[in-house]
Amino acid sequence: MKNIAIKPKNSVKKAFVVFVVLWFLIIGALFTIVYATGFEPDYVRQFANDAISAAVSSDVSRVQIFASSTSFISIPEISLVSPIVYPTSTDFNVLDKALLSGVVHYPKSALPGEDGTVFIFGHSTSKLVVRNKAFTAFTKIHDLTVGDIIYIMFQNVEYRYRVSAVKNNVDPKMESVTFASDGPKLILTTCWPPGNIKNRTVVEAEYLGTNAAK
Repeated sequence: MKNIAIKPKNSVKKAFVVFVVLWFLIIGALFTIVYATGFEPDYVRQFANDAISAAVSSDVSRVQIFASSTSFISIPEISLVSPIVYPTSTDFNVLDKALLSGVVHYPKSALPGEDGTVFIFGHSTSKLVVRNKAFTAFTKIHDLTVGDIIYIMFQNVEYRYRVSAVKNNVDPKMESVTFASDGPKLILTTCWPPGNIKNRTVVEAEYLGTNAAK
């Protein structure tokens, strides 16, 4: 009877570990190549340097984040830069489609520069990798703290807001947003926890002022 060679269990474990390590290295290399060769979203490439400079600037009033007439929102503290979409209909399907292109301004709320509440909502996700970056736009707004600065570019003017409150686990049935107010303010909202539609994160911010783009 011939002896049958049995592969030691330790060798199998080592081979598995090597396979896992190589797999992660390959995936990491692919992501590095994609971003290094310029396939990241255009708006990220265009505004990343300005957003970073805002994060390290000690003089908020002198920060010029945007150089475009396109509407964007930037929050350097959480590395957020996203287009803002302005649909004119409150139809659910219209709003849902708009979310594929960025964060969305609710049509019945105030516009930047007007008295009242500017209401902006966006997607968030718990997934590590998504094909459409719009689905990650508001994933980290729950990490904001009181005093953080939010920048909005609208009609070639930069509007600045300072976070005054961050509320997580908000039941949308128990709390409503009032669009009318004594002065301009901003509210951002997304799902809480990220990717879960049951509750909401609500960020409130007070108006600071404007900077005309050069």
